[in-house]
Amino acid sequence: MKVFKFGGASTADVERIRSVADIIEKEQEPLFIVASATGKSTNRLEQILEIARENPDKAAAGLDRFFEAHAAMARQLMGAGALEKYLDEAGKLQDEGLRWLQESGHRPYAFVYDQFVSLGELLSTRLLSAVLHSRNIRHELWDARQLILCEGPHRLAKAQMQESCKKINRALENLREDTHVLVQGFIGGSKEGYTSTLGREGSDYSAALFAACAEASELCFWKDVQGILNADPNFYAGAVLLDKLSYRDALEISRLGAKVIHPKSIEPLEEKGIPLRVRSFLQTEHPGTLIAAEAGSRPLPPVIIHRPGQLLLRIEKKKLSPDDALNILGEALPEKRLIEVMSEDEEKAEILVPGRPHLLHLLDNDESLRESVSYKSGLSLLIVRGGDESLFSELSENAEVQIKKFGPEPGVVRILVQKES
Repeated sequence: MKVFKFGGASTADVERIRSVADIIEKEQEPLFIVASATGKSTNRLEQILEIARENPDKAAAGLDRFFEAHAAMARQLMGAGALEKYLDEAGKLQDEGLRWLQESGHRPYAFVYDQFVSLGELLSTRLLSAVLHSRNIRHELWDARQLILCEGPHRLAKAQMQESCKKINRALENLREDTHVLVQGFIGGSKEGYTSTLGREGSDYSAALFAACAEASELCFWKDVQGILNADPNFYAGAVLLDKLSYRDALEISRLGAKVIHPKSIEPLEEKGIPLRVRSFLQTEHPGTLIAAEAGSRPLPPVIIHRPGQLLLRIEKKKLSPDDALNILGEALPEKRLIEVMSEDEEKAEILVPGRPHLLHLLDNDESLRESVSYKSGLSLLIVRGGDESLFSELSENAEVQIKKFGPEPGVVRILVQKES
């Protein structure tokens, strides 16, 4: 059994959803299909939840527009019978979303975040399921919250591998041989019965867990790029495709912040020896990038990672320790791999984090943070693995370099710039 994972870009509009259905329809053997929220749905739901803090009515109106956008796609994708069933299911999810918006001022933010933002995956899989049914593609829609058991803090939960595998394999035992499985990425369930999320880009991790538990022959990530490139081609014109990577190289690149794969997805695959292929849903004939135990025969070119929209926090250590500052910011911070300590001495620490609305709200409104933490916005971080000074100069041309830091990883340099080149 193969596992196919479709990210948000692959279901961003009507034509792309049709392309996903075409890919599934061409497969001769049953698939385990993992789907993310459509397009930028997660970002939109985050924005709506943030608005609810100040203006619940405006947030509810935003949620109504969010569901109507999905309904508009559904009307173009399916006939009357399938559409009626989908709209009924979507309506129930919207009611649930409204309830969580009303609860948002009375419950911890991270808890409400998981219950509310997970609506993106629940809605997208219902939409894709309705499309597959309209094409008579036999499948079962499963609920990832019943399969992946999570522990740990909301927004950054960890899957309990052993228990999750038991649940997944028990469900697979009852599956007909000619039937696909469709399930949500990014989400799982706590033992208390609530939704947990696995961190941003956690759908990669979900897919790897499903692949490992099912002992899949291959996991395929369908993206809007040919495979894994050494740089974002929209940022660096010299970007080239990496046709083959070892698990180790893929893990290091992803830990540095490459967006194509999540680092947590590598370990369960490596442990089971399951190859990962990254392919393009726009160019299905292209083989993409293969990640396996052995690297390719050609040496890797320099890898360039571009992170725009960064905030540089300057923490006055006499007033507040860096650990205390990060604890106050806690729920607004991203996962640890995206937090960079750029410099530190006895008086201050400079820490780089992605700029997010909730984080900015805390920095501007928390009294202890206002007194001890200043910040600089509009920054971009360049991380280069295996480059030389000529490349560093090329990347930072026409940009104001704020900080240049080597390591701690061998052969890696970080360049913080004020103006994107």
